[in-house]
Amino acid sequence: MKTKYVLIPLFFIFIGLIAACNGGDPYDNFIHFDHYDELETYDETGELYLVYVYLEECPACQELLDDLVEFHNDYGDEYPLLADEAEAEGTRPGQVSAVPTMFLMRDGEVIEGPVEGVQPIVDLLDDIVNGVYN
Repeated sequence: MKTKYVLIPLFFIFIGLIAACNGGDPYDNFIHFDHYDELETYDETGELYLVYVYLEECPACQELLDDLVEFHNDYGDEYPLLADEAEAEGTRPGQVSAVPTMFLMRDGEVIEGPVEGVQPIVDLLDDIVNGVYN
């Protein structure tokens, strides 16, 4: 009987450790910025980069998160992903009427966007991977 009372707390400790190891904010994988002026000088090499505007509690943003993490893990070195939880100061590179919204940029200039919604953003990521913007 005493074994039962020992195993129950151990079970909850184990679950807590698993949650801690898998926890963390998945948005931490992306580059964050505080002011939109930073985008003007972010990359002056002529390389493409993405700016993603989201809200953490947004259901569509949550739906898109796995695709963004996968894209970042596979192509993040080639196409950096800068994220703004709709809190950065300054003027956005284009009109944002809803989240999620993404801009494809080069040298501080918008190449494509605003792209709003889950499927249009997934399509944009696919186009980037397939070389449409190179």
